[in-house]
Amino acid sequence: RILWDYTRLGRFRIDGLEVTLAVRPDGSNLEDALAAYLAPSDEPSQPIDLGLDVENGVLGITDSRANRSWRVEHLRLSLGLSSDPARPLELECSGETADGPRRGHLSVGLKLGGADPGGAEAQVASRGDLTLRTEQFPLALADAFLARLDPQTRLDGRLGAALQCQWSGPEGIDRALVRGSLMADG
Repeated sequence: RILWDYTRLGRFRIDGLEVTLAVRPDGSNLEDALAAYLAPSDEPSQPIDLGLDVENGVLGITDSRANRSWRVEHLRLSLGLSSDPARPLELECSGETADGPRRGHLSVGLKLGGADPGGAEAQVASRGDLTLRTEQFPLALADAFLARLDPQTRLDGRLGAALQCQWSGPEGIDRALVRGSLMADG
């Protein structure tokens, strides 16, 4: 199918993927690898149909600023992109941190774009739904990413969370709803 229509790539399944993400104050190796694809272009982009499933993955994360590293095991990822603007981009990801005797758990779900679920025909430019669940998740792992927003950020301890965030708006975000619970311990 790919040979005849490169906009309909199909669904790929990868079992046992191992990836290392090297985070530094000014970026990451992932951003470096994607820079050419994300650069502005005068040519219009083609919408694509693509599905990606990862099972039994391992993600290594190194933080050069803090000189620390983490390992996320039992990584599961499901990504769905549709060329139909009425369907949202969908991402689900889960895994366990392996940092000593206490294992942390993380689960994230994200839907971006798509038609109004209330039945309206028009697509909403900014629509999203994010869910986050964690148990004993090491906050220091998020430190490397948050430091990009504020270099003075220092996080430590463990996080338990159950959050849901929904947003929408015709030109940007004009409505947002956040609900859930957070519990951190040192």
